[in-house]
Amino acid sequence: LLHQPVQGGGNLRGPMEFIVRRNASIGDAVAASVVAQKLKEQGHAVIYQTHGSIHAVMRFCPHTDRLALPRGFVHVNLDGCYEKHPERCHRTFTDFFIGTANHALHGYGITLSHANALPVLVVSEETRAINQARFNQHPRPWIFCSPRSNNYAVRQAPDSFWVELAPLLPGTRFWMGQHPAPAGY
Repeated sequence: LLHQPVQGGGNLRGPMEFIVRRNASIGDAVAASVVAQKLKEQGHAVIYQTHGSIHAVMRFCPHTDRLALPRGFVHVNLDGCYEKHPERCHRTFTDFFIGTANHALHGYGITLSHANALPVLVVSEETRAINQARFNQHPRPWIFCSPRSNNYAVRQAPDSFWVELAPLLPGTRFWMGQHPAPAGY
């Protein structure tokens, strides 16, 4: 049974269920899952709020108890925590996500550690075997190119960049764009 904080906050009687939100892009949602990981390590349950289209990926995150659409109350809101921050080019995503979470969780007497904070996605052994067999047909290393954000024009590289980059990359290149791949992919 999960308990709510003692009146006045600061001390928990036991594990609690926390709502964590990151409602932007697949990569950001996966990177922000380190907050769920650190909360789970302390014995708490996590409801992870993100855009419904990201649930297909986030369902493989072992540190979330439930996925939900972003709405209503949230304990830890990770939306916008680095996008306009003056140090965004000098700090890691983990610094921003854990730091923002620690600020939000301070009133509950919770501090999350940056140590070993690494996003994790886990697939079944059957899925792993199928994918391994498929990719083993291609020379390593396997390089997955995600050419642009579907939502943010500033997170895009023109196809001419990818054309110039292709001959410099060893192994097999996989194009993850939603438009046809340029030459070399």
